[in-house]
Amino acid sequence: WINASSTNTHYRKFRLASIDAWQQLDNELGLGIIWGGALRWQPEGPAADRLANAINILKNTDYALQNLSPDNFNITAPEFTPNEMAVAGLSTVDGHLDPLAVTHKLVARAKALGASIKTPCTVEGLLMNGDKLQGVKTSCGDIALDRLVVAAGVDTPDLTAIIGYKPPLVHAPGILAHTLPVKFSSKKVVYAPGIHFKQFADGRIVGADAEEPPQSIAHELIRSKAIKFPDKEIENMHTQRIIDKIANVFPAAKNAGPDRLTLGFRPKAKDGFPILGFTPGSIDIYTAVMHSGVTLAPIVGRMVAKEIMEDRAEPILSPYRPERFI
Repeated sequence: WINASSTNTHYRKFRLASIDAWQQLDNELGLGIIWGGALRWQPEGPAADRLANAINILKNTDYALQNLSPDNFNITAPEFTPNEMAVAGLSTVDGHLDPLAVTHKLVARAKALGASIKTPCTVEGLLMNGDKLQGVKTSCGDIALDRLVVAAGVDTPDLTAIIGYKPPLVHAPGILAHTLPVKFSSKKVVYAPGIHFKQFADGRIVGADAEEPPQSIAHELIRSKAIKFPDKEIENMHTQRIIDKIANVFPAAKNAGPDRLTLGFRPKAKDGFPILGFTPGSIDIYTAVMHSGVTLAPIVGRMVAKEIMEDRAEPILSPYRPERFI
C-alpha cells in the first residue's frame, strides 16, 4: 500500500514525495502500480472516533482524507458491502503494487545499468581494519567495498552490532493471505473493521485480518521470535479464514480459492519511523531500516544514493538519523 497516511506533518510530506517518485518510476518502467485510492470505514466505537479525528486532521492537507456519507460511499464504492459503518473516509492519491513483481523489474533495470547482482549470497560479516570498512564476508567469498549500505530489514542489528550499533527494532510479525485469481473488481486498498486487503490486476486478492498475532498461548512463540509456520494445514486454515472475512465485505472474493499464506517480520524502529544515515562509529557503513518500506522505497533510494555519492546530507532525512537512539 503506497500511502501518506500520517498525522506527523514532516513524515506525511516525506511519504507524499515518495508517491511522486513512484509515479515517475511507474511511467518510466511500467511497474503496473494500481492507482485507485484507499477506502476506510469503521462502526460505532473508539476506532470510528480515531478515523473521524484523522479525517478532521487530514481533510485540508495534501493528503486529503475525505469524509464519505453512506450515499457517497455507495456511489464511490458500490463493489463493497460494509456491515456496519459509522464513519468512512477516502484518500485518492494512494496506490498499491505487487512487491515481488516490482522488485524483479527494478533488479532487471539495475542490471541493464551495470549493477552486479549476487544472489543467492548471504552476508556473513563485515571486514574491518580498525574502524575502517574493507568489505564484506559472504557465502560467495569476500567482497571489497568502499562503502556499504545495510538494508537488511530485521537482520540489520546483527550486522551493525559488529561496529557497536544496534538499532532498536520491535518484533513485528504479520501474515498475508493470497488468493487465486478471480474477476478484477476494485482498484482500491481497503482498510475495514477486522480486515484489510487489495486486489491485483490479475485478480489475486491479498489481505489480512490483524496487524499482529493475538495475545494468546498459541501465539506466544511467534510473538517472541521469527519462526516458520508450523504446518500446511494450519496455514490453509488461516488463509481460508481471512478469505471468508474479505468476502463478507467484498462479494467478488466469494469464489476466490486459497493460494498461500505468507508470514513476514517487518523491520520497525521502536518509534515507528525509518532509520537512515551513516552508522554511528563509521563513515563507510550506511544503515537503512524502513517502515513503511514499500511507500518510501524510491525517495529513500534517491536520497541515500545522493548522500553516499555526493558526501552531503539531505535535509529531508534529518529527523530519521540513527543517532536519535543514542
